[in-house]
Amino acid sequence: MTDKPEKPGRDDDAMKLADLARGLPRTDLDPATAERIASLARRDVGLGPPKRRTIEAVLVAMLVLATLGWVTVKICEMLGH
Repeated sequence: MTDKPEKPGRDDDAMKLADLARGLPRTDLDPATAERIASLARRDVGLGPPKRRTIEAVLVAMLVLATLGWVTVKICEMLGH
């Protein structure tokens, strides 16, 4: 026994997933298709978001900042500063 408090981990998640999977109907796939799907899923696990999504977020942030700057300048012009 350890004094560390138990925290849910991979085993708990795996058990929950197995419990959920028991209630689902089985898919009727041939082994080649099942292996192809599994290999594609394994390839994407742990890679994080694609670089394109990061670039899009940076571009949107730049657009928002530019718009806020423009609005600030226009408000200052209106107020006569």
